[in-house]
Amino acid sequence: MRLGTSAYFSHLSYIADMNVNYFAIVTKAGDFGNIGFSAKVLDVGDVIVTTEEAPDGTGDILSPTFSVLGLTYARQFTDKVRFGATAQFVNEKIADAGANGLAFDFGFQYDTGYNGLVFGF
Repeated sequence: MRLGTSAYFSHLSYIADMNVNYFAIVTKAGDFGNIGFSAKVLDVGDVIVTTEEAPDGTGDILSPTFSVLGLTYARQFTDKVRFGATAQFVNEKIADAGANGLAFDFGFQYDTGYNGLVFGF
């Protein structure tokens, strides 16, 4: 059985000087399957606070943060059945308000063996 590790990094310059950074690493853990970790961070940059009374700015500057950390497990159970799941911790913060949450993704694939037809959900 072959063991291996892969890593990926991307940086995207987005509109209005926003940036999205993404990093992921996955490793094969023998017969157990594959384990991965990922991190995505949206950098909005500095935002000038404006109000109706101060449309040109109050002098305050906000730096919102948005990040998602993920832990993934995947395994091929037979030559036809594959399963994967990811648990994600989501964090957002702007000024004095913030929120945290958990998200879960699950997926299955079944290879029919007929002309490359694979069902997934």
